[in-house]
Amino acid sequence: MTSRSAENFDQYFSPSTMAQAVADVLASRFEHLTDTHFEVVDFCAGLGSLLEVVSERLPAACIAATDLDVSCLRLLREAHPLWSVGRIDILNERSRRASPLYVDGRYDAFVINPPFSGRGGHVVNVTFDRNLHFTCSRPLACLFHSLQSLRIGGLGVAVLPLSCLRSERDSVAVRWLERNMDFSVHSYHGRGCFSGASVRTVIVSLRRNPVADVASANAVGGQEILPPGRRRSDLVLFRGKVPVRTLRSFHSDGDGVVEARYVHTTDLQKTWSGWRTISVNSNVCLVREGVLFPRVGRISPNSFRAYSDSVPLVLSDCVFSVSPVRASVSLDDLLSILRENCRVFVESSAATGAPYLTVSQVLGLIDRLGFSVRVHQCRNRCLCHDSF
Repeated sequence: MTSRSAENFDQYFSPSTMAQAVADVLASRFEHLTDTHFEVVDFCAGLGSLLEVVSERLPAACIAATDLDVSCLRLLREAHPLWSVGRIDILNERSRRASPLYVDGRYDAFVINPPFSGRGGHVVNVTFDRNLHFTCSRPLACLFHSLQSLRIGGLGVAVLPLSCLRSERDSVAVRWLERNMDFSVHSYHGRGCFSGASVRTVIVSLRRNPVADVASANAVGGQEILPPGRRRSDLVLFRGKVPVRTLRSFHSDGDGVVEARYVHTTDLQKTWSGWRTISVNSNVCLVREGVLFPRVGRISPNSFRAYSDSVPLVLSDCVFSVSPVRASVSLDDLLSILRENCRVFVESSAATGAPYLTVSQVLGLIDRLGFSVRVHQCRNRCLCHDSF
């Protein structure tokens, strides 16, 4: 969507650099089709900045543009008389049904920069392919409705707020897209890209695959991530809960005391001998074996550390641990797999601003790697809860 009337339609139109980046992703798929007509649509076209660059890069494309703002539509018709232009409120089912430009399975590709402020964090109920239901943010709902308009195998490219990849609100929907619709992140863009809006954004692409043939839980884009022959394993995820500022309150003396090591993100680059030793009550959740990695901060392959020792760990609230439940995967193998797939953790933690990972994101990432995983539940009397 150059920026105007954001207060009325939540509009922040795409700057030229962003439009070029979107077109680059789309062109990599379609620019060889010089003699074949194909249809590209933008359901939040605004003034057409995305479609204009797409049309320049892909002159064989037949362009369709819709928007809710009638003033934008008038300007689009004047500037691009060969385009198919119409009014659709993409989030309104009646509006979609009433327009001849919105047809399930019609288009070869879409581009979209949906309204992304969220207007107070509202959520939208979305139905996809008639029997799949999601609750998500408005930008992601626009993405789902655009995806519905694609033919099988069609490609979509979108500008989304970074929050779509990081929020609990969108985690289930994004996880499903990653597993089933070849959902990929191409680039991150910091604040300042959009005039009048302080928002970090990402450019993503996805492909409409048949829902009946969607990738299994241990595959992405139809290809196994795990090496052939590796078995699925049950893992348990621990999310640390003890802030550094409350560490003193966990020191204990007397009966029921356990000697443990306390590990924070800054400790992951040190040897075990450099981790502080504390005496804690046995009601604190302890980790005796697992692969540790940061919940907060930048992630590199060396951020993943395997730990197995008779002295248990107390995890900082900035550290995750994932541990094998059965012996079907060794700790060393698990460490290697996580380090080899470090890139997907980096992308999910969003390498702009202050990166962090949510529990839902980590569950989705580990699931993509072919493991079943559950979250460790603290005991009812666990003292970790007292730190919040």
